[in-house]
Amino acid sequence: VFHEPGHSLTLPYALDSVIEIDEIRIPMMVLLSGRDVEARLPPVNQQLMIRPGCMAYGLASDRWLVVYSSGDGGIEEFASSTVFATDHSDAWASLRVWGGKAVDVLQSLCSVDIHPSLFGHGACFQSRLGASPVLVSRPMDGNAFDRFDILMPRSSARAVLEDIHDAAARV
Repeated sequence: VFHEPGHSLTLPYALDSVIEIDEIRIPMMVLLSGRDVEARLPPVNQQLMIRPGCMAYGLASDRWLVVYSSGDGGIEEFASSTVFATDHSDAWASLRVWGGKAVDVLQSLCSVDIHPSLFGHGACFQSRLGASPVLVSRPMDGNAFDRFDILMPRSSARAVLEDIHDAAARV
């Protein structure tokens, strides 16, 4: 049984000693399009901490996704005459996957090579996990190469969670 995002019973999808999964969250998100003339946003396939609680992901040369882990921020923070901002908070969900087999589990679902030598801290990419579109990033916060943040359309959250769980059972 799948539980809605934020429900503590989402956690049984983790498999001891294989992977651990944080419950799915609905973060505050803003999609930006345009030209970043102030160069304060990251390049494609990179992430940048704008400030504590505010991470930006480079999706394309003229498109970024900004995620707020706290309620501090919003559309007006980045909107300008060269950047158009749209609130996407209701459309996305996030989860964190980590553990000794996290790389193997995610690699079995994704065509992008996520070996730590190629996909290091601060990197991100858009792809699919199973059949679901996702944005995968490796958090910038230190040494653990077995931790990933996954952003997905909210409508795909159940499928992503079930695909990860099923893949973990096979690893």
